[in-house]
Amino acid sequence: LEPVSFNTYQWLELNDDYSIFKDAVDLTGYKPQLSIDTRGNDTIQPVTLLVEPDDVYKDFGINTVNDLISLISPNDDNYTASENSLHNFVGYHILEGNIFIDNFEGSRTNYTTLSDVPLNIDGTGIDFAINRGKEIFDTIVVQNDSTFIDYIGFLYDKSNVITQSGAIHIIDKLMKQQSPTRANVTFQFLEEPVFNQYRQKEGSYLIDENVNLNTLDWTGPDLYFVELGDEESTAWGSDYLEIDGDFEIAYKIPKIVQGKYELFIGAERFNNQNALIEVFLDGNKIGSFVDLTRGGSANNPFQNSLIGTVDLKNYQSHVITVRSLIPGRFLWDYVRFEPIN
Repeated sequence: LEPVSFNTYQWLELNDDYSIFKDAVDLTGYKPQLSIDTRGNDTIQPVTLLVEPDDVYKDFGINTVNDLISLISPNDDNYTASENSLHNFVGYHILEGNIFIDNFEGSRTNYTTLSDVPLNIDGTGIDFAINRGKEIFDTIVVQNDSTFIDYIGFLYDKSNVITQSGAIHIIDKLMKQQSPTRANVTFQFLEEPVFNQYRQKEGSYLIDENVNLNTLDWTGPDLYFVELGDEESTAWGSDYLEIDGDFEIAYKIPKIVQGKYELFIGAERFNNQNALIEVFLDGNKIGSFVDLTRGGSANNPFQNSLIGTVDLKNYQSHVITVRSLIPGRFLWDYVRFEPIN
């Protein structure tokens, strides 16, 4: 096995087939975000790049970065500004976190990008589909039947490139920003690089107060991250946070598309020592209390508990706070938002 000796930006430099996107990165100022080295640093959040090769751009009549500018941002040359269309085009190709192809499998959800809108990826079918239904790229007619190609796909054999900055995946069509669509979104503390290190080996890890966490804050007893490894469990991903006593724990979730949702908390609900909790969104209490001493079973102790309905007004991050009403154990698996009309 050869060690990974390059970051994502260096990979673009080394591969001439991606020169148009690389030139766009240079113009928009995203080189630092693609040049990070996450090795041995638990505080740096990796990124995942989805990128079209030059051949894909040429299929859309784009032979140089100037052609891309003419299409995406013809009247605004302030390419490093956050509101610039080319800047957002490049940022739309960069997802927060280190996400591999198999991580997309089984869900249709939105992923946070470095642009001003998220990216939808549907991993529930045979082919994983980016922005399904947003744009028709081709029509295949066989006898009297027409098939519309209305999504962007992955070039699987060329994807899952590992760099010091995170994964790279190659896509097969031009990926422009699309208006975001609400989707089921589950947050599992994946934004914490130190937790992703703990996920590599089974164990119960004390979260030292000196550890730099990006999204979590708590008061009260010691907090642990538990990785179950190959142990059979109904916990999503076989890991969870654990705290026991009189506590308050806050989780700043990534941005989520505005709209109405049902808010769920995934937690263990089959132990008399568990807490009664109340849940807050951005400081506002949602629903009633949740009694975690019951609701699960010996075969399925982790449950998806409906907290209440929320109406999010803007595309932004939010803070979920869980507070013990009656002290006890709290094994926190995830937060989930499911759209409603």
